[in-house]
Amino acid sequence: MRHRTLRWLTVAAPLLFLAAVDLLRHQVWPELLHPWPGYLIVLALVGVAAWLFSRAVFDRIERMERRIVGQNHELREIGETARRQATQLRALHEAELALSSDLTLETLLRRIVELARELTGARYGALAVVDDAGHIVRFLTSGLTAEELARLGEPPTGRGLLGPIFTDHRPIRVDEIAGDPRSVGFPPGHPPMRTYLGLPIILHGRTYGNLYLTDKHSPSGPVPFTEEDEGGVSLFAAQAAVAMENARLHSQVQGLAASVERERIARELHDSLAQALGYVRLRAAAARDALAGGTPASAEAALAQIGEVAGDAYLEVREAILGLRSGGSGERSLADALDAYVARYREQSGVDVAYEVGAGVAEVGLAPAVEVQLVRIVQEALANVRKHARTARAVLRLDVVVGPGGPRLRTLVADEGRGFDLDVTTVGAHFGLAIMRERAEGVGGTLEIETAPGRGTRVVVTMPLETAPGAAVRA
Repeated sequence: MRHRTLRWLTVAAPLLFLAAVDLLRHQVWPELLHPWPGYLIVLALVGVAAWLFSRAVFDRIERMERRIVGQNHELREIGETARRQATQLRALHEAELALSSDLTLETLLRRIVELARELTGARYGALAVVDDAGHIVRFLTSGLTAEELARLGEPPTGRGLLGPIFTDHRPIRVDEIAGDPRSVGFPPGHPPMRTYLGLPIILHGRTYGNLYLTDKHSPSGPVPFTEEDEGGVSLFAAQAAVAMENARLHSQVQGLAASVERERIARELHDSLAQALGYVRLRAAAARDALAGGTPASAEAALAQIGEVAGDAYLEVREAILGLRSGGSGERSLADALDAYVARYREQSGVDVAYEVGAGVAEVGLAPAVEVQLVRIVQEALANVRKHARTARAVLRLDVVVGPGGPRLRTLVADEGRGFDLDVTTVGAHFGLAIMRERAEGVGGTLEIETAPGRGTRVVVTMPLETAPGAAVRA
């Protein structure tokens, strides 16, 4: 019954009842109901009828109120569920964005722990990274102050409630840590913790670590973690597993690319040294013949040539060693690796290189093989500046550019030296430039050279950016 119907009923029913009573008094039983005993009968009848009517109306109102209260409760639960789902989706979206960004692995894992804490309302969170033997090699925390971290000392080794997750590979929820038989207590200085939720970080059967949350809070105080919390946090554990798997694969691919490149540099260095030593041997023989023939001037010229070739060979060896040390290791970004290389190059060559990094470079990533080739091209271009440009200044700049094929990384190596003629076709001329172009084109990039005698040289390299989700994460 609707409120409007009930309202009209409470008006119409009493009127109809009174009309019926009046009809009985005057038309049906006037001789019975008009004397004073009849008045008592009418009053009693009216009173009973009023009580029954009131009870029926209020019973109906109470049922309607209970139904409304139940519906409001259901709506609140639906709203709360929608709010939790929205929070979970927002947190998962942030985790996806972090996973596809160029964050270091440690920064990404810390962000995942923070998002898991925000999702569940946990006061503390931690993530343990394990090696192949199952030993904790890194323990990242969230929610602890610097003073609390200092008091904790050494990271945990996997005892107590941390251990069963390593062996059973199943989530654990505990409502009271102190009362659980698996708990071994907290070390001195450890903040008190009551509730606990731990989940393994596993992908394709490989265990990467564990994710822990403690002390879930609500407006009314500490509360246990729920099955819904476990389901939500398991998604973050999966995100962490993907991040660590990507970092592991990235490191392996980069290491393989660096190894192949080292072998190639070794072969090039061997050929270069062989040529230099062959030339030194010939000039030494010429110097010996000149001394035997009594022409010291010719011997002096040959020795000078030997000294010049030996000096160039020495610098080439130093540059090769520097290049090997600057190969991508996965532990730092491309911009940082080139910064370190340029600093050492300045010291060894005496060329003042202005190193510039444009906006957005820190947020992008290159595939490992592409990054290795780009580093080698930059090294070769700067080596050419030292050998041929005859200038004390150069520029190295990185920028992100957007073209028809999407965003790419543009690298410029420029100097104001003597330049050269690109149209020269002498045998062996520009052989190094051809190798640089092969390096770029071999990984989907391009290389352009702008130069002329007396006008300096500009080497412009563009490389495709890595776009696979999570592929830019570095170990």
